[in-house]
Amino acid sequence: MTSVLLTLTAPVALEEQLTGLLSAHEPSLRAGFRVSDVRCHGENVAYRDVFEQIRGYVRMIELVVVLAERDMAELLALLAKELPFAEISYRATPIVRAGRLNAT
Repeated sequence: MTSVLLTLTAPVALEEQLTGLLSAHEPSLRAGFRVSDVRCHGENVAYRDVFEQIRGYVRMIELVVVLAERDMAELLALLAKELPFAEISYRATPIVRAGRLNAT
């Protein structure tokens, strides 16, 4: 069973809904997940207003969770169903190695 690092990027306004959905998804809740405020820069960023264009970035949230591939697919399907019009992007990266440094 391959584990993946799933990174979701979404508008700040979706934070409560997304954390609620991940908390309701038992594998995500069991694994634990991290939510961070991020600033997205670049040509592929969809600026919502002139202020963001002038500022040069869009404030977003990033949610990160490590899941088995099948649990990730289940979560993505749940998010697509529950938030069909939301602007959420994701990346799934295989976990090659994980552990703790200086673990006793």
